[in-house]
Order: sequence, then structure tokens, then C-alpha cells
Amino acid sequence: CTPVGCPTNSSGTNVVAGCRCNAGYSGSVSTTQVSPFFTSSCAPVRCPGNSSGASLAESCTCNAGFNGTIIATTVSPNFFTGVCSVVGCPVNTTGVNIFGGCQCGAGFNGSVWATSVSPFVNQS
Repeated sequence: CTPVGCPTNSSGTNVVAGCRCNAGYSGSVSTTQVSPFFTSSCAPVRCPGNSSGASLAESCTCNAGFNGTIIATTVSPNFFTGVCSVVGCPVNTTGVNIFGGCQCGAGFNGSVWATSVSPFVNQS
């Protein structure tokens, strides 16, 4: 008899020695006596707030107007580290942040809007 390998979306030596869901997946793997000789509930975790993407397992990016990095992990309960923080108003503007409304400062003309490319705001 030989041990069964770890199922898709998990890693480890084999099912008997223990398999763990890959980074960005939640769930568990356990042995059974019936083919395929394991049960797996490893499922991709959704991207956190202020970010977008298919799932943590496939990569999440901060939404326009937010700055940060999201990195998938195997650590419960979130299965990621990082944060997407709202970007403040750029130089020569007034306001709290891009979503609270940035206005051109005195003596300046134009508009300000959120982007998904550094510096995450644009102005004209």
C-alpha cells in the first residue's frame, strides 16, 4: 500500500502525512477509506474589501484610489496579509481623501480622480 498524494489546491508529502490547503485557500484535507481516499474542502478565498480579482489564490489588486498589497497566506481566519488603504488628496488640492472629494487648491484649476496606477490619483 502506498500513501495517496495531496489533492489539487493543497500541498504536503501525502494525505497520510498531512496536506494543507495552499495559500489563498481555506478548508482542510483528511483521509478516508473510500476512493479517492481523502476528502478536501480547500476552496479559494474571495479578495478582501477595497480589492478585486478572482480570488486570493489567483491574486488580488487594490481598487482604483487605494494603495497597498494583498498577499495570500495559509493563516486563518483571513488567509492574507496586507491592506488596501484609501489614497489621500494629492499636492495642491484640499480634502481628506480621493473618495471624500479632492478639490484643486486656491489658484489651481482642474479635477482629481482615482486610478489603479501609482500614485493612485490623477489630476488635470
